Amino acid sequence: MNARANTTPGPWRVEADEEGVYVLMGASGVQDGYLTIYASPNPEQRKADAHLIAAVPELLAACKEAYAFLDGNIGGVGVSAQEFQRRLDLSSHLRAAIAKAEGG
Repeated sequence: MNARANTTPGPWRVEADEEGVYVLMGASGVQDGYLTIYASPNPEQRKADAHLIAAVPELLAACKEAYAFLDGNIGGVGVSAQEFQRRLDLSSHLRAAIAKAEGG
């Protein structure tokens, strides 16, 4: 789970002009590239999609941190079977989301 080195580093930000909505990708304000959002004819939905995409570097980092924490705290004294299963399911969900984000 470490394909992050191959992605454009964050932060990413959203900008818009008369032609569309863009996600600008680059570190420290240096523009490395951009994505143009065309997925929906609805401008508000395109803007919402762009904000979600721009949050990807932070979301992936948060998922990895949560997975690492949860992986070390799945069971233990006083954890019910139901809570153990919930933590196990959440850990699996996080692992799958991270793998998908990293192309796995």
